[in-house]
Amino acid sequence: MNGLIIGCGYLGRRVAAHYLHRGDRISGLVRSESSRRELIRMGISCLALDVDTAPLRGLDPGGTRLFYFLPPPGEGETDPRIRYLR
Repeated sequence: MNGLIIGCGYLGRRVAAHYLHRGDRISGLVRSESSRRELIRMGISCLALDVDTAPLRGLDPGGTRLFYFLPPPGEGETDPRIRYLR
């Protein structure tokens, strides 16, 4: 299985470790460069991107199991960031 974890913090790292242990390929998306380096040390390919300032436009997770663990935005009742995930 190929997996993409958007919001690879506390919970995402545990999910990633589970799938890595099974031998699956996992990628992560985190906000900070320091988190990205930590995930790389864990064996997870990773991209640092603040989705509140740089939307997920063009991301096509087709054929990949997607895990979305971002906390909800501070305002509103919906998460406008997910509209780019198709």
